[in-house]
Order: sequence, then structure tokens, then C-alpha cells
Amino acid sequence: MIGGESPVIIFNFSTGLEVAGFGVPVPVPIYLDEATTGVMSDNASDNVKIEMQTIGGLTFQRKVIQSIDISFRVLKDNEIATTLLSMAGKVYELIDSKDPTDMPYYITIYYDSSFMLKGYLSSFRKTTIENTNMYQVEMSFCSVASKSLASTVIDKVDDIINI
Repeated sequence: MIGGESPVIIFNFSTGLEVAGFGVPVPVPIYLDEATTGVMSDNASDNVKIEMQTIGGLTFQRKVIQSIDISFRVLKDNEIATTLLSMAGKVYELIDSKDPTDMPYYITIYYDSSFMLKGYLSSFRKTTIENTNMYQVEMSFCSVASKSLASTVIDKVDDIINI
């Protein structure tokens, strides 16, 4: 527990159900709290990359990516851990070559001061901890920035000016 609040990973899956023209996702929250769920959170890191370019005295910025890496330990027979690992498997089944922002799932992460809305699973690793009945799990999530006016201008300038 961090500052009285448990870190959480929320898997949101599309249902096809719409209310007032908006899709209603089915959220599946997984709390990373040893006392409540038996998920022993070890570490998290948050990375943000922003590109900047100055053109004619104007500076443009664009979001490139935000990523959050989380590692934790779980007992092999823990039901919450089984659910968490199943959610990662379900996400893997949903991945195709589409634009990630069109995928039928997204993930919200809150871990200490790290927060991500509409993230996507970018890597997943589960290994058995020797001589125990535990798994070490490492998950990475990333956001996919939407194109903005600044990124369009930067892309056009990059394509045209080649000095």
C-alpha cells in the first residue's frame, strides 16, 4: 500500500454495448496490495518521452510515449494472480496489426505517482522463483499519443526540409 492507497491495474474491455453513442467498457481492477490481494508489488518505473523542434523561432512539442514498468511477486495458487495473468493472456489474444488506439481494450494504471489512462500492454514476463511456489511477474505498459497539430507540422517539416 502506498500512502494509504493500493496501486491498481484496471483492464478495460469493449463490450459492444453503447450508451448515448459511447461504448461502455467492462473494467477489471486488480489491486497490487499484499494484504488485500496477495500481490506483492516490488517496483515501478515511469518514463515519458517528448520531442521538441524549433522552426523559424517557434518551438513545437509532441508526446512520443509514456511507459510504466511494474514488477511484482505472486503465489502460484493465488486467485487474484490467476485473474491478472489471465487478463494479460486475453490482451494478447486481442492484439492484431491494427492501430493500438482502435484495439478493443485499454489499461489504466495507478502506482504511487505514476498514472496512465488508455495504456496498452507492451510486454509481459512471468518466471518461477526458484525453490518457491511464487512467480515473479514483470509488465510494461505504454500510451500511444494521438497525432496533434504540432506533430503534423514537425512531420511535414521533417519530410520537406533536408539540409
